[in-house]
Amino acid sequence: MQACNKAIELNPYEAGAWGNRGIALAYQDKYDESIKAFDKTIELNPKDAKSWSNKPMFSRHRANTMRPSKKLGRIAEANTAQAKAKELGFIG
Repeated sequence: MQACNKAIELNPYEAGAWGNRGIALAYQDKYDESIKAFDKTIELNPKDAKSWSNKPMFSRHRANTMRPSKKLGRIAEANTAQAKAKELGFIG
């Protein structure tokens, strides 16, 4: 995580560093922060199919910990991101 944060500090416009941060946060079960990092990656590089694919995966993990009333919104967001990843050619 320190390496990701340092890379972002040195170049906050490096989409790959934000993506790596998102993955690192997800592995710490910090899904909300992870999703925000993927949002930043997508903002910086909207054609990054991998980030569009990672976001829904971790959004679904987060949805599993939410109350049912909020869960549907998170799942809908995940489905939209997954469709965008497929549109950009990600098949993983």
